[in-house]
Amino acid sequence: MASALIWGVSAALAKNHDSKFSAQDVDEEASAMSSLAAAPQATATPSGTPPPQIDGFGTINGPNGKFAQFFIFDVEDEQITPEFLEGEFGYIDKRSHINFTTGKIQTVTINGNQGTFTGTARIGGPRNRQTVQFTVMVTANEGAVSDTFSIQLSNGYSASGNLRTGTIQIRTLDPD
Repeated sequence: MASALIWGVSAALAKNHDSKFSAQDVDEEASAMSSLAAAPQATATPSGTPPPQIDGFGTINGPNGKFAQFFIFDVEDEQITPEFLEGEFGYIDKRSHINFTTGKIQTVTINGNQGTFTGTARIGGPRNRQTVQFTVMVTANEGAVSDTFSIQLSNGYSASGNLRTGTIQIRTLDPD
């Protein structure tokens, strides 16, 4: 008798992993699972307009004479865990030894073409790793004026300026 690996077998059938399943056990389990799959499923219905989000990437002049780079992905005032909001943020200033990527976004405020978000990140090497709070402020200027980016860390580091390269967008996307 050939044995078969069956995914999704109920706890009642799988409680003794040494026992063999009969063809009737498998048929009964498959029937129960197919009736569950056919049952109507609850779906989330969006309520109102989705929150605006901040997206962008670019470089600014860092405080030590070199370019600092950043990316902002889907940062918005939407709770995704009990502690954090949606979004990813990354920043690197090699000359200042600042380099991190984080999804630990704690607050997001958007007003027109300006946005501010805060969160936590871990910086440093294996021997001097530390957690810092950050505050980022952006202005998305459409047209001839450059977008602006500003960052301040709880360890005293700060950098700001017009983007040398890149773009920042503050927008509301269609939920569909």
